[in-house]
Amino acid sequence: MTRPGVLITSAAAPPPLGVPTDTGVAFICAEAQMGPVSAPTRLTSLDQFINTYGQRIAGTYGYDAVDAALHEGVTSVYYMRLVDGGAVAKAAATTVGGEGAEAVATNPGTWGNTLELVVATAAGGNFTGQVKLGGAVVQSTLPLATVQALSESLATGPYMRLIKAAKPTEAPKAGTVTLTGGTDGTVPVANTKVLPEALALIPASLGPGQLLAPGKSDAASLTALLAHAAGTATAGVNRVALLDGAVEATETQLVALATAQRGTLQDRYGSLWAPWATIPGQAPGTSRSVPWSAIQAGLIARNDAAGNPNQAAAGSWGVARYATGLVGTPFTDAEREKLLLAGVNTARVVYGNIESYAFRTLVDPNGTRGAWRELNHARTNMAIVAKSGAVGEEIIFSQLDGRGHTIAKFNGMLAGMLKELYDEGALYGDEPTDAYQVNTGPAVNTPASLAEGNLKAVLSVRMSPHGELISIEIVKVPITVALAA
Repeated sequence: MTRPGVLITSAAAPPPLGVPTDTGVAFICAEAQMGPVSAPTRLTSLDQFINTYGQRIAGTYGYDAVDAALHEGVTSVYYMRLVDGGAVAKAAATTVGGEGAEAVATNPGTWGNTLELVVATAAGGNFTGQVKLGGAVVQSTLPLATVQALSESLATGPYMRLIKAAKPTEAPKAGTVTLTGGTDGTVPVANTKVLPEALALIPASLGPGQLLAPGKSDAASLTALLAHAAGTATAGVNRVALLDGAVEATETQLVALATAQRGTLQDRYGSLWAPWATIPGQAPGTSRSVPWSAIQAGLIARNDAAGNPNQAAAGSWGVARYATGLVGTPFTDAEREKLLLAGVNTARVVYGNIESYAFRTLVDPNGTRGAWRELNHARTNMAIVAKSGAVGEEIIFSQLDGRGHTIAKFNGMLAGMLKELYDEGALYGDEPTDAYQVNTGPAVNTPASLAEGNLKAVLSVRMSPHGELISIEIVKVPITVALAA
């Protein structure tokens, strides 16, 4: 074709997305009216949540958390539905699918009891199928000739499956099937085994980000979230957990909750937040309460979009846009300090702004992992791990030549990645050499390890701390005295 111009081609598959390195992603685990339970779904809008997971359920916080996180700055949410003992709706479908056929909802919940499968005759001896949800048509098939074709067409949608048909090559029959027997189980989920089982279904391959289970403030749930974020429960996971106390939890209760999570290797992979926030309700003039973790996930994502994962999403970098207030009686200054030292981050109203006003992990600052006290350092580490993985994927299977070309390339790519973080202010030093070092030398890559095809790098970094106590001294100088140079 001529240049300039527009060239449009078709491809059988999209190009690979590469290694995910976006640290602003939110992974939210909570209940829902409907939707898949075997894997998380990526969402970018509340409408998409509603289409996939249904409407808001009173007493649960998944819908509200997605709404708040998206409003505050998250652009990508992976949602994992929690279900405790629910059953799928089903019905014999021999009237449309022949001998043995069953129609089954794709996932548990009473939502499936409003499903109908309507098969009608079409021109040329063919048939068409329609799936109705609450009386509204949500899926339609093209004209088809066999039960197998009907089953395959239904399988392309998220609502219903046709299974167990004994004679799939026969023609379907005109008729209507109504599903029954779907149950929601316990809502909100009370079984403490549900969350760990759901977390195991969120693979490391989805990349880094913030993990939260809004509304789950029991010790077992917090432990499960930390274990997942640290990669001790699901190998290879590289995330940070945002934990919540109960609504209107007292200082004493929050300190006890945080203290119970301290002392393990995974305490540096999470943070605890209070109090809850209020956000606009679904009807004008009303409001909803949402755990602060959802607000914080949005604040973090908003800051990460600027390129610096080490920037604490607190203070002027942590001002909420969607929250309209805080739930309960405000903590006193003395209580906030006790909470901070215990590893609990608080939100507060500052000059009319609702903002997060701390950014610490659960680590004991006086303990052996005191260097990981700051949550921004945990998140910077998360970013370095993700970005290093992307570099590694580019190098893997490169030849380890005797002249060290591949080793030098590996070193340069890692140094370039760290230089970007240094330029953003995430790493501390007057010069790049003060802030980070990449060692791929012979002490790290010995001839024996290279012979085994094992290429290594050791990254040493100094992460910039954030200010927690700003002291300003004012000296009044008489007008008869000159100011010091």
